[in-house]
Amino acid sequence: MRLDSTSVTRSGSATEAPPDPRALLARNDMGRDEKVELLHQWEFDLREAMVAEEENMPASESPNFGLAEVLDALRALGATSRFHDVSTKHG
Repeated sequence: MRLDSTSVTRSGSATEAPPDPRALLARNDMGRDEKVELLHQWEFDLREAMVAEEENMPASESPNFGLAEVLDALRALGATSRFHDVSTKHG
């Protein structure tokens, strides 16, 4: 799973990724678009992990947050899921 400790900003520079969506929202050194982009990546990664787990391929590591927290953070930023109104985890 890709939920690693670094993220790449639009300018191409690597920054230390926050440990969870709540910490991400509190960051002042990242713009809204960067936060939404990271949350969308986390959402995708969590959905991929859910599918893998259903297929008996559990992730070797799990984040300390879940999909609901990511979706709540997206809503707090006025953004939506890239997977809204879909019938499967993958869209």
